Amino acid sequence: MAGWDDINAVQNQKKPSVSDIDKLCVRVLNTEDGKKLMQWLRNQTLERPRWIPGADAANGYFAEGRASIVRDLETKIRRGLDG
Repeated sequence: MAGWDDINAVQNQKKPSVSDIDKLCVRVLNTEDGKKLMQWLRNQTLERPRWIPGADAANGYFAEGRASIVRDLETKIRRGLDG
C-alpha cells in the first residue's frame, strides 16, 4: 500500500477494545483521590528529567521505566473513559 490507501487503512481500524483492567483503572484512578495520585505520579516521573548528562545511564533507563508505567495508566484511563 502507498499514499491514500495507507491513510484509509488507518481510518478504518477498530478502536482498541476496553479491557477489565481499563475499567478498573477508571473506577480507581478517576476519583478525586485517584486524580491527585495520578498528578503526583506524573510530577514524580514525567515532569522531571529522566537522565542528567554525566549520570550513569542505568539511572535513565530506570526512570524511563517508571515514567512508562504512568503513561500506561493514563492510556488505560483514557481508553476506559472512551470505550
